[in-house]
Amino acid sequence: MFRRAVDHDPRAILAIVEAQEFLEAFGALKGEKLAKAPQGYAKDHLAIEILKLRQVYVARSFSDM
Repeated sequence: MFRRAVDHDPRAILAIVEAQEFLEAFGALKGEKLAKAPQGYAKDHLAIEILKLRQVYVARSFSDM
């Protein structure tokens, strides 16, 4: 489902995850990544690095202060 959404509108997801505010808050997307493009997706897809993720998560640290 996630890959279909990314494939359907890669520019939208890239605009979000590459936005300065997102990167400052969470950093880059994290998750275990496939070595190659997933089956059914072109290796030159605009968002191939996101499509390679087997799971997707972001994290944010908070101080105790």
